[in-house]
Amino acid sequence: MIHDPARTPTRVSTRLTPTNHRITNPATGVYNCLAWSAGESFRWWEPGRYWACPLLSADFTVADVIAARGTDGHYLWPDGVLEVGYEKVAVYADGIDDPTHVAGQLPDG
Repeated sequence: MIHDPARTPTRVSTRLTPTNHRITNPATGVYNCLAWSAGESFRWWEPGRYWACPLLSADFTVADVIAARGTDGHYLWPDGVLEVGYEKVAVYADGIDDPTHVAGQLPDG
């Protein structure tokens, strides 16, 4: 299914509005948001399919996403302020530390 910005917010993305986001690529079963944030569009990043490092616990958490992204030189940063020369990634989670989305900061912030 293709997302229609005019039909937001949705149950999953409650803070999206038709004016605060845009679709940059169509949905695909080849890669997901975590893979895209790592610059990969040829595989799906998910424990059990492909994961860049051992999981830190039996549960898949935000810490696991941070650790996986750390394998390619990323590290935890205190803010999302646009800084020239730095590629920042945001990890979104629900209230129980379950990762729900990963997004890379675009050059325009």
